Amino acid sequence: MSPTDTRYFEFADKTPFIPTVGIHERDVTKFSTIAPAFNLDRVWWQGSDAGPQAPFGLGGQGGLKDWGNGNFAASSVVSPPANHLLIKSLGAGYDTSLNVAPGGYGKTYQWQALVRTIGVTGPANTTGVSGSNYGPTLHCTDNAAGSDIPVNTQWLHGNTPWTWIGGTFVNNFSSGEFRWMKMGMPNATGGTCYIAEASIREVLPGGGLGPELVNHPVPETLQSYCQEDAYNCDQELNAATTNNIYLKVVCFETKDEASSDIQGDGTIGATSADNTYGVVDASTINAQRWYQRAAMRYFAARWGWSPNIHSVEFLNEGDPDNGNHHNGASAFANYIHQINVRPLLATTSYWAGLPTFWSDTTCDYLDVHKYIGPASGDHNLQQGYGMWQLAPTVADAIRGQVLQLVSNDVSGGPIFRLSPMPIAVGHTYRIRFWLKGQGLTKTNPNTGQVSQYGEGPGFSASV
Repeated sequence: MSPTDTRYFEFADKTPFIPTVGIHERDVTKFSTIAPAFNLDRVWWQGSDAGPQAPFGLGGQGGLKDWGNGNFAASSVVSPPANHLLIKSLGAGYDTSLNVAPGGYGKTYQWQALVRTIGVTGPANTTGVSGSNYGPTLHCTDNAAGSDIPVNTQWLHGNTPWTWIGGTFVNNFSSGEFRWMKMGMPNATGGTCYIAEASIREVLPGGGLGPELVNHPVPETLQSYCQEDAYNCDQELNAATTNNIYLKVVCFETKDEASSDIQGDGTIGATSADNTYGVVDASTINAQRWYQRAAMRYFAARWGWSPNIHSVEFLNEGDPDNGNHHNGASAFANYIHQINVRPLLATTSYWAGLPTFWSDTTCDYLDVHKYIGPASGDHNLQQGYGMWQLAPTVADAIRGQVLQLVSNDVSGGPIFRLSPMPIAVGHTYRIRFWLKGQGLTKTNPNTGQVSQYGEGPGFSASV
């Protein structure tokens, strides 16, 4: 990194970091397609359901990677079993689903779940695959012989204490993968079932059990980190390093349904983004901050050593007007600065705006998101924060540098200007930008003669 640029956006030889659009795909070959044109990529190691991995959460904006549907039960409603925190709550007719590591065709697996019931009644139907059975059900659409045939052999009705239910099945899906592994009460007419834990393991020839295959056996992902997701992060970092690409890693998710249910005192209650932010000042360690600190210690130990981790982002697109977000981001930055083995930049991001938070935060650099795209015409970019290209078409959603198209000049070329930002009177500012010219021409207004500028290397300029 550059000794003259403490915020690490250029190398010692003045080569800049050129960012790409955030890429979420699991396929690590993406890096070979963007190098060497780009060398900084924002990746979500927690975030939307489209994301490839979420070692510290269940996902957010696009839905849950695991334990989807239903709600998490409040601590005041049902007491969790020992060493458990988040409990999935499902009513009659509802299911939750699991992500499971690939298995093998024709092999036998044991599936178990730790469940409790309150007021469960039924059956809703006596002619379906469950027959007259009802209550908490483990059923898989594609893997067992026959669609949705229950795996469990125990049936819990009425009110029951925490109980392990389960059974075995043979994987009949041709690829050996597990699909639509559901837990719920499809044949009940009333009541609630609560699920605290799930397990799918191969039954070995000698009668023993293979390793756990459920990605998140328990939904409290801030206590139990998914090792498959962590391995995927390893592979992404390795591929980025091989291609000389640096990563800005999004660590948490504003709308994660696990963390957003954890209250400041460690109990489970009403869902709120404020729970993820931490509803306290930046110096106070409540339950949510304690869990986040534990996750960041894991991050620092497993990945923080790598020079190819450029920076870490608290969470994706938090509330720009919420002081709790500001406090949470500063607490996050303070802690990663304290524990990481090498200097590591920290930031957060907002869905819009440029709040005053940036004037006094301990975060290291500004991150503002804007979407740009051709609203009408080839170059109608509107105001945009993003990588841009001088071409007949423009990417629909891109982010990065700060540019705005004002108008075309008389020869049809676009003119860009810096997007306006609020600045303080009486302060001195440095404006720097990187440009590359390609195929540029100049027309003499008197003679009409066109001369070629040619193509020049990227360069920086300051005013």
